[in-house]
Amino acid sequence: MMEFVGGRRKLIDQARFIENNTQAGHDGKIRISWIQVNSDIKKIDCDVSSIPELCRLEGVEDSRAKQLRLIESVKQWKSEVGDCDWICRYYDDILGRLEAGKSVTEAEEDMRFKCINAITRIKAPVWERVFLVQRFLKIQRNLKNAIDKRWYQF
Repeated sequence: MMEFVGGRRKLIDQARFIENNTQAGHDGKIRISWIQVNSDIKKIDCDVSSIPELCRLEGVEDSRAKQLRLIESVKQWKSEVGDCDWICRYYDDILGRLEAGKSVTEAEEDMRFKCINAITRIKAPVWERVFLVQRFLKIQRNLKNAIDKRWYQF
């Protein structure tokens, strides 16, 4: 742990900062057992409820908040599908893994869900390459229009 934060001195400085300058430190949710007077640490006890504050302090997204955000995102994508059974099963599988607390990298890929949901709107057979070109050209056009609008605002 000391190597991760940059050495013993930095660890002690950070522990002292957290203990004295955070709400969790003041509330006793983070307790540091000092061996010698503020010069060595025996143990750090951290209450789970203080994790969001520590994540904000470090500028990192809380993993629980991220998991909830991904669950809501996948539910939103699933709601747009309609009654396509096999795609709903795919979304249910992803939701099951997310709700079990597992890391699901594909849940972060909005482009994947846009393509999957576009499949449900296909009325006639279409070649894979044609489908991909249609989807990505539309996205590129929207991006180009957004860039053009920003350019003209200057």
